[in-house]
Amino acid sequence: MQNNFRFLEYILIELSDLRCWAVCTLFVCYSILMRSFFIYLALVLLTFQGLAQKGDCFIEIIAGPDIKVFLNGDLMGVTSVEENGLFIHDVMAGMHSLRFVKDDFKPQVKEIELKKGQVFSFRLEPFVPVIKISLFDGSESSEVVQRTGDVWIQSLPTSVRVIIKSLDVDFKKDKDKMLLEGVPVGEYKVVFVWKLKRLNCSIEVVKDKTTHIMVNMVKKRVVDLHDRDLVIAEKMEMKRMERERAQFDSLALDRLNEMEKERVTVLRVERGDVITVEPVKESRLSLFEKLREKQFRLLDMNMIPVKGGKFMMGGGSKEARPRHKVYLRSFEMCRYEVTRDLWFAVMGCNMSAYKISDVPISNVRWTDVQLFIRKLNRLTGLNYRLPTEAEWEYAASGGKKSKGYKFSGSNNLRSLRGKGYAFHTEIVGMRLPNELGFYNMTGNVWEICQDTWRPDYKDAAIDGRAYFDVSESKHVVRGGGLNSKRTWYDVRFRAFENSEFAPDDEIGFRLVRDK
Repeated sequence: MQNNFRFLEYILIELSDLRCWAVCTLFVCYSILMRSFFIYLALVLLTFQGLAQKGDCFIEIIAGPDIKVFLNGDLMGVTSVEENGLFIHDVMAGMHSLRFVKDDFKPQVKEIELKKGQVFSFRLEPFVPVIKISLFDGSESSEVVQRTGDVWIQSLPTSVRVIIKSLDVDFKKDKDKMLLEGVPVGEYKVVFVWKLKRLNCSIEVVKDKTTHIMVNMVKKRVVDLHDRDLVIAEKMEMKRMERERAQFDSLALDRLNEMEKERVTVLRVERGDVITVEPVKESRLSLFEKLREKQFRLLDMNMIPVKGGKFMMGGGSKEARPRHKVYLRSFEMCRYEVTRDLWFAVMGCNMSAYKISDVPISNVRWTDVQLFIRKLNRLTGLNYRLPTEAEWEYAASGGKKSKGYKFSGSNNLRSLRGKGYAFHTEIVGMRLPNELGFYNMTGNVWEICQDTWRPDYKDAAIDGRAYFDVSESKHVVRGGGLNSKRTWYDVRFRAFENSEFAPDDEIGFRLVRDK
């Protein structure tokens, strides 16, 4: 009988979240089969107990990785970079105790009260470390109350005795370096001993900095290497940037010369110059036509189908409220932003101002984009357009494959955006794609949508169609630009052309095509 009850309790716990009459029917049939009213009564009680264990509240914890989260003493999981913390489902309403544990740091405790249906979101405070003064190889000394700075000691010769009485440090350094971690801020007297030589000096520990010193027992002097390290790092970074700039400038010069020749040929044709008697001009014109055909072919190949569906749009900042449900039809969206190559192939503009051609076209306005789209549709015979604001957010969030990331494709912003080259935006496709395969929907350039600007989502349409107000000249831009703040890269964040968030020189666009 005891084994039967254990089996039944296991089944009830596993199936309690189904909350359907089929589960109850299964329990009744089992009790009839066992012919026991006691079992039937126990099944009913266990059923209600299992259902009562389910909650309708959620806790969102925003924190760094590798932090253990305990809810009322039970381990709920460990925070990760992919989730930008941890999301706890099915929590009952009421008072709860949260405990956060990170190795070598003091734990944090937070008492919260949840209301029915509430989503409780908060960011953890910085952890206070449990400081350990240690050798580079992990040997430990005493613990200090509070971590504030580090001391990195190198010496010549390697084997030197280090004495810091105020920190109870007395170690024989037998390898190249010795690291004192989490030393409180202040000035300390240090004694270095090698054979019969003693060297006294003072070192200053700065908050959240590493004091790097070189001890030369032969010449009896101590050198602070912190400033030298900064200078070396700065020089290395400058050399790296110069190499990259030289590489891109070389490629850009070749591309610029080629484009200039093609542009001159096109201008001559538009003026009515006779080209039939000049094979060279015919060849140059055919090069431009081949470029145009290549760009149209690439555009068609990079259109990704997005299956329609419903999703919750908005949230976060006040401009993206209220959060509301939207139903979208299927559509196609381009994998990349419109590049300067594609813009040139359609508009035939002067490319002499552009050094790199496969980066997003920028510094364009909504009217410029509409002219580009009309000409593109006339040349291709297809129906391209700008995405509506709802279509853009749905695609950036991953559509039906969404994993709930804050940014488009990840919670790790560093993997989605960069600083570009020589104050230019990055080449398209250089970062990670999102769940649907779209690149650079976070960072690079702000992307114009079809909608005119409105300060919130009040009375928003549920079908996701574009909002249009003839009295409003500003249009919505999404996704964040080259120099945006972290909060502006949220897939839900909204701005408009030439606002404090989105300057003109950081605005581009992406194309959509109806299926």
